[in-house]
Amino acid sequence: MGVLCGLDGSAECFLTDQGVYFHVDRRWARVAYRDIEVLFPAKTNSKGALTLRAPVGSLSPLRGSRELWEVGRFFMRCAEDAKMF
Repeated sequence: MGVLCGLDGSAECFLTDQGVYFHVDRRWARVAYRDIEVLFPAKTNSKGALTLRAPVGSLSPLRGSRELWEVGRFFMRCAEDAKMF
């Protein structure tokens, strides 16, 4: 489905139809969408990052990017959809 890259252009996670591959501790680990918790920074924090918590660890992509809100909602919708099935 896609790749989520950091501001430096490095891949932070790979999106698939069944879940996400997170880059954690120098390895890639698959996480189902339903196992991801999405945490947003305070709206007043312009340098804040989206935080994605998963059993394999946490990822904080898109620090200071306006796209973090859209990406966070994407992960929330995927998690909700996955929990329905």
